Amino acid sequence: MKYLFTIIACIALMLYQSNAQKWVSTQVEKRNVILEEFTGIHCGYCPDGHRMANELAEAYPDKVFLVNIHAGGYAVPQAGEPDLRTNEGTSINNAAGVQGYPAGSVNRSTNPWAMDRNLWGNVASNIMAQNSPVNVAVKSTVDFTTRVLTTEVEIYYAPI
Repeated sequence: MKYLFTIIACIALMLYQSNAQKWVSTQVEKRNVILEEFTGIHCGYCPDGHRMANELAEAYPDKVFLVNIHAGGYAVPQAGEPDLRTNEGTSINNAAGVQGYPAGSVNRSTNPWAMDRNLWGNVASNIMAQNSPVNVAVKSTVDFTTRVLTTEVEIYYAPI
């Protein structure tokens, strides 16, 4: 069974590589950064974390992508406030090992993932200096009438 899967995977890879790339480069690219910022509606230092995250994204457009995760004690809303928490966000927050807020995870590259906001820039710079083993592009469209999301993903494994 394992042998059959390997043969099928090799054939699929050969067929895939024979097609021209539409969106991704076939050249070795540098890595991008996803900064998951752990925050909450009542976090006193979180506005400073947001400022630092936004400055990082502005300094590296199309290289740094921000995701805010509202979880933990500071994310509990009071009466009349929006509840921005999700079950998934709470799970990620717990897995990240957050010790204080704001915290952030840069590509989940450290253990624990969560780190102080003063470290985000250095860790992001180090990651963006590394070659990426795969180039990825994702194109999505939504048909609002049928509520169907269609997503195409293109990858290219770059020789590094």
